[in-house]
Parts: sequence; C-alpha cells; structure tokens
Amino acid sequence: MSWELPEAFVRGRVVAEAEVDRLGHANNVAYLRWCEEAGWEHAASVGCAFEQWQALGRAMATHRASLEYRAPCFAGEEISVGVWMVGNDGRLRAARRFQVVRPADGATLFRAEIVYACIDLATGRPRRMPEAFRRAYAVLPGVAGALAGARR
Repeated sequence: MSWELPEAFVRGRVVAEAEVDRLGHANNVAYLRWCEEAGWEHAASVGCAFEQWQALGRAMATHRASLEYRAPCFAGEEISVGVWMVGNDGRLRAARRFQVVRPADGATLFRAEIVYACIDLATGRPRRMPEAFRRAYAVLPGVAGALAGARR
C-alpha cells in the first residue's frame, strides 16, 4: 500500500452496492462517510470515543474540509482508509488527513483534509480543547517529520 504519510491508522471495507450512484460508481458522499467512520474509529483508538467527549462536555466539530476525488471505485471493491492527525494547536483546532486507497492496484482514490474546532457540547460554541484532546489528537512524530520534510 502506498500511504502518503507514515504511521497511518487504517481501516478496510468493501464498497457496498447501496453506495453506488446512477453513474455506476461509489457516490461522492460515500467517500466522506468512509472518512467519518474511520475518524470515529481513530478517535476511539486514541482514547477519545464519543463517550469521552460526553464526559468532558466537549466535541470536535468540522470547521473546514478540503476534498480531492481522484478515481472511482465500484461495488464489491475492497478499499482502505488511512487516517492521520496532521495538526493540533492545543487550543481550539486540530486537523486530520484521509487517504482512500484501492489495495488491488494501490491507486489513491480520494484525499481529504478536515479541520475541526473544539466546541462545548451543551452550547455548540467554541471552547478550549481539554488536555485529553490535546494528547489524543497529537500529531505522531513520524507524521510531523514527514510534514516538515514536505515543506522544505
């Protein structure tokens, strides 16, 4: 698999027939759903599942998304979704990058970067990120190094 960054959190799945649109390939919305699902699994894997959000009274809500659709995929195809934390200011915002790959040929089908803002669950207003979010959503050292190398 050709991941664009090291230390990927990876989840595999098979494209469902229900995800195919009138054009005969996976609908654009399906790619976002796959990223959302992988994002929730990633959050749980780093100790910040929704139950922790509820206990802390905080959430990470989508602020901005950048999407790049590169190639179609079809019902029955296996895909893998890679997830990385690529930013965290430790105050309000954190960012994840996603890459959807077809293992059969290694093709990158989709890329996205989503910036999240920490909000108060009760009010929906921006709130400072709790320490648990700063730790859980930290950029891994290998990812930070790869990002720094890409900026040179």
